[in-house]
Amino acid sequence: MSLFNKISELRFTVVLVVIGFVAAVLSFYDVSGKINDLTIKPLQSPNLYLLSFGTLAVLCSFVFTVLQENLLDWRPDRKIKKTKTGFEMIFKTARICIHFGLLQTKVRLGDLKTAVVLPANDLFDDSCFDDTGIALGGYLAHHFSHSEIVELKEQRNLELKKLTAKPIDDGLATTDKSYGVGSCLFLEKSGHRLIVAAVSTKRRTEGVNAEIYYVHRAMREIFRTVAEKELNTIFVPVIGSGKGGVPRRIALLSLLNAVCENVCRSSGHHLKEVHIIVFKKDDETEPELSRAQVRHLLQLVLKLWL
Repeated sequence: MSLFNKISELRFTVVLVVIGFVAAVLSFYDVSGKINDLTIKPLQSPNLYLLSFGTLAVLCSFVFTVLQENLLDWRPDRKIKKTKTGFEMIFKTARICIHFGLLQTKVRLGDLKTAVVLPANDLFDDSCFDDTGIALGGYLAHHFSHSEIVELKEQRNLELKKLTAKPIDDGLATTDKSYGVGSCLFLEKSGHRLIVAAVSTKRRTEGVNAEIYYVHRAMREIFRTVAEKELNTIFVPVIGSGKGGVPRRIALLSLLNAVCENVCRSSGHHLKEVHIIVFKKDDETEPELSRAQVRHLLQLVLKLWL
């Protein structure tokens, strides 16, 4: 590979810094003679033209870096704004917000156009509803009494009858049935509208498992439910990153990508706000993903979609 090709693969700002630095250094010397017989002598005073060019090149590289990494573009719809609870950005017709905290305390209650997305496995079994260590069980335990959770399970059973179930063939004599990854149940109770979405599989031989494409499949069904119920706002945790096992950064990137994809696909009814909650136990605890990591992922998604 030629030297030119190697240089062309470098970032423009890095090349600009190198050129500027070399120009600034050379401004203090007099270079003469042939390439194989160079004579270098220090100047009593620097070459102002060469020094100015080198300084300007370095300053320009700094400005380009700031614009590229932090502002992305001068267009308003590509700016990422810092908020008290995280970040927000406008993408097409939707406002996408990232909050650090607990899902159960960030949701706006009493709004008929707002729903909470709660992840479950493809069996929609009781373990999802009872385990307070996961998003669904934790949310229900925080907002509902035991009797109300029982009523929600009964409502779940009625909704499951509307879906097609397939027996699981795992080599074991089980009666488990899968309703398919991406399937969604819409439940309502005491002013809460819940979209329970299957974002993982559960098998007796493998346990709970999630894949990246499960997030995209689930979000497509979630957007269909939103359109059907004429909702305009959803609150969703970083799905797939819990017991599903997808690395948190990959899970958030997949979720953001899936949201942008479905916002672009939407026709007719449009979702106005998507609030993504990055788990943070309390004010004394660090979030699962740092602010720097989240901002970087937001920037990456905007570069991909805009």
